[in-house]
Amino acid sequence: MRKTDIIAEEEKAILKIVAEDPKATRRALAESLGLTEQAIQRRLDKLVQDGRLVRKGPKKGGHWEVL
Repeated sequence: MRKTDIIAEEEKAILKIVAEDPKATRRALAESLGLTEQAIQRRLDKLVQDGRLVRKGPKKGGHWEVL
């Protein structure tokens, strides 16, 4: 499996978790997927940049919306 395929699978997993729990934190996502919080942040940034995910509300107390 290529690295890009693995990243795509991780992004799909993030979207699935966030759809089920919009208030999921980076820490919770990292623990669920066995990744570092930094790796999760990179994936989240890419999903936001690609228009597949948006953060609503403040950093603390906000939530994610899957588009």
